[in-house]
Amino acid sequence: MNVDITMTTGTVAVLAPTEGARRTITDFLREEWMGQVDAADERRKAAASDPFRDLKSLQVLLPDPRSPEEFRQEVDEYLRDFDLAMQHALAQIVTATGTPLALKLTNPGEDNLTQVEVVLSLPDTVTAHVTADAEEEVDWPREPAKYREGTVPGFAGRPAVFGVRPPAYHLLSPHSPDIEQQDGRTVIRFAPIDLRPHETVALDPITVYSSQEADSFVSEWRATATNVSSKKERSLSIPAQQLELDLRDVLRAVHGIDDAEQEESGDD
Repeated sequence: MNVDITMTTGTVAVLAPTEGARRTITDFLREEWMGQVDAADERRKAAASDPFRDLKSLQVLLPDPRSPEEFRQEVDEYLRDFDLAMQHALAQIVTATGTPLALKLTNPGEDNLTQVEVVLSLPDTVTAHVTADAEEEVDWPREPAKYREGTVPGFAGRPAVFGVRPPAYHLLSPHSPDIEQQDGRTVIRFAPIDLRPHETVALDPITVYSSQEADSFVSEWRATATNVSSKKERSLSIPAQQLELDLRDVLRAVHGIDDAEQEESGDD
């Protein structure tokens, strides 16, 4: 197996941990949304003691078909998608301010290589995302319909009314690198490529970042092909790059909240 992998550019961005900030945000949103269930119970109790409830029941509204458990599942799905969108927004900022990892795959020999697959393995302290255009709009999920406030029949067909929403987070192209956690490592599997003799192909750029302090991060790459029985493995050292990023600043930026609005809203 005669191939080479070289790094054109690339660093692992080192920044402050984001898991705690993301968890705080999603926990706050979950409490806000699930508070609607208690509010609906209070409204139901108040309506039961209202002497004019029969007249009010004539208003043309459809009841919410969701049970508390169904609403809770919808909120959990929304928050899961919201957390993915937060990570996407963070990766975009890291892409814009850091240096995504750009690798080149070269066939220096005289033989055609079929379906060459490159697998890059990094420490599990490193998070990896397929590099996206920094100007690309983040797919923030649509909020669930409020719980048991009733809906006008003419709008009953809207997907959000009954909790059936389109996918909140866009799916990557089937040709994009596959990224997963495996055996305590962050594993990036690039799409297979056919290589002619002496051909060099640029692999898809990857945005990588970590909250671990280090001067560099040692990775390993492995290459195989369908027409060659052997494989090639080598190590690759990726330098670290310190970035001063705050997830709250990132979210304010992507939602268009400036410092003046932040001050007017209090110290939320």
